[in-house]
Amino acid sequence: MIKKKIVLLLGVLFVISSCLGFGGAATPEAHEISFIPGECLKSCKLQPAYYDAPTIIGAPTTDEKVPFWIYTAHRPKSLAFSLEMDLDIKMESFSGFIASDYRYCPSDNIFKSFGDSSKLVKNEYETAYESIKNSPDWVTHSLCLSSIYYCGGMVITASDDFAGIPAGENIASIAEVYNYDSDRRLPFINVPEGYISLGRFICVLIPMEDRQIVEDVLKISIEIPVKVGLFLNYLMDKRTNPDATMQFRDEVLICEFTVSRGLK
Repeated sequence: MIKKKIVLLLGVLFVISSCLGFGGAATPEAHEISFIPGECLKSCKLQPAYYDAPTIIGAPTTDEKVPFWIYTAHRPKSLAFSLEMDLDIKMESFSGFIASDYRYCPSDNIFKSFGDSSKLVKNEYETAYESIKNSPDWVTHSLCLSSIYYCGGMVITASDDFAGIPAGENIASIAEVYNYDSDRRLPFINVPEGYISLGRFICVLIPMEDRQIVEDVLKISIEIPVKVGLFLNYLMDKRTNPDATMQFRDEVLICEFTVSRGLK
C-alpha cells in the first residue's frame, strides 16, 4: 500500500511538472506499463476513484483535482466520473530507483488458480508482457490496457435532473467511456470489432457544452456492459492448439455513488 501511494504521488508530481514546463531531459520519469488479463476481474462492482465529486477536465480549463491517469488536455471541457475496477492484481516496480517504471499484473492467486499449469501460464504471460514492454512504441509512454472491452450500451441514471435529462432517465446518450490508450493495439490480441480496451480505471465523460456546474447532492447509478477476454486461458490453450482464439464472457460493471456536483 505504501509503495502504491508513492507511485501515485510520483505520477502526480510528473504530470504537474510536465504541464508547468519544468520537465527536461534530465528529469526522471516513471511510466506505468500494464496489461491486465480479464481473469483478474474480481467482481463487477466499480467504485469512485479517490474523489466524491466528478472532476472537470479538458479545454479551456482543467480541475485541480483531476486524476493524473486521465490524459484529457485535448478533450472538450467535460464532467468526468473516474471509476476503479475491482481487480485481483499487484503492483511491481522494475528497479529500486525512486522514479522506476512499474506495472500492475495478475496476483499470485490468479496464477495459482491454474493448478499444475500455473507456472506454465505465468511464463506465457511474462513472454507476452515482455513483447509489450520492449516494444519501441512504449519506450517513452505510459500504458494501461486490459483484455476487458467495451462497445456501447452504458446506462447512467441520476436521482435528480442532470444535464437537462429528467431524473431516472438514461444520461448515457450524452456520455462516453474514454481511455487514452484505447486506440493502441497489441500484436497478440484481436480486439472484438468496435470494442475498446479498458484500463484499471474507467473514465466516463459528459461534455459540458453550454451547461453549468451546480452544487447539487444527487445519487448516480452507472451500468457498463463489457466483454471479459480470458487471456490467460487463451495462452494455455494456444500451447496445444495454435488456432485457439480468446474466449469471452459477458458482464455488466455497476456503480452507485453520491456526488456533490451536477449539470444544468
